[in-house]
Amino acid sequence: MLYATFRLAVRNLLLHKLRSVLTLLGTILGVASVIAMLSIGEGSKQEALEQIRRLGAANV
Repeated sequence: MLYATFRLAVRNLLLHKLRSVLTLLGTILGVASVIAMLSIGEGSKQEALEQIRRLGAANV
């Protein structure tokens, strides 16, 4: 049963090459975008905290 399902999946991937490549490309770009946005957000947070620290607690 599992072998037949695997064969069917591989067959469909090979029959629809363009669709498979576009799906893979979309998944890769989506994951990369999420990672980039999280990195930018974390970097911005660290920069804001550093600027607040430089101002001093009495000035905030």
